[in-house]
Amino acid sequence: MKEKLQQYALLAEIISAVAIVASLIFVGIQIRQNNALVKANTYREIRAGVMSLNFLGFSNPEYAALNYKISNGEELSPVELVQRRAFGFYMINLADTAYEQYQRGLIDGKELRETLGPFLGILSQNRWMQEQIRQYSRFPENYDPEFIAYINEQMDRAAEQARALSAASGDNK
Repeated sequence: MKEKLQQYALLAEIISAVAIVASLIFVGIQIRQNNALVKANTYREIRAGVMSLNFLGFSNPEYAALNYKISNGEELSPVELVQRRAFGFYMINLADTAYEQYQRGLIDGKELRETLGPFLGILSQNRWMQEQIRQYSRFPENYDPEFIAYINEQMDRAAEQARALSAASGDNK
């Protein structure tokens, strides 16, 4: 009888060990799925910020007019100067948020480049925003120095590409 009890106890231990392993596997799968969901939602939220800015560009005539004036270097009214500054802060903060999520591993390098594409496009053509970035880099408490270094690197790369395109178009004339 004692031997039978020992066999049942051993069987119970084996079953409980298998149950523990199975539950750990299940928890691991759940964590992985949750991480994937968090990453997808993070990217979606950042892209929503970019899309809202794009929507403004064609749905709001005042914004479109301001963007046109900024792009063409036209003189801005005092109110438009405030709007330009707010627009610059919005773009820089959106880019900074995307970079922070990249550093945390919530978006990958491809998603970071896709998200920053519009910002870098505007930045490459907008001397005022380039100067804003340079000013921010003087105050590391405003933005992560790694973010500023990344943006400066991207600006330098864009300037190089612009010079190369300009030289190539000059060669073709």
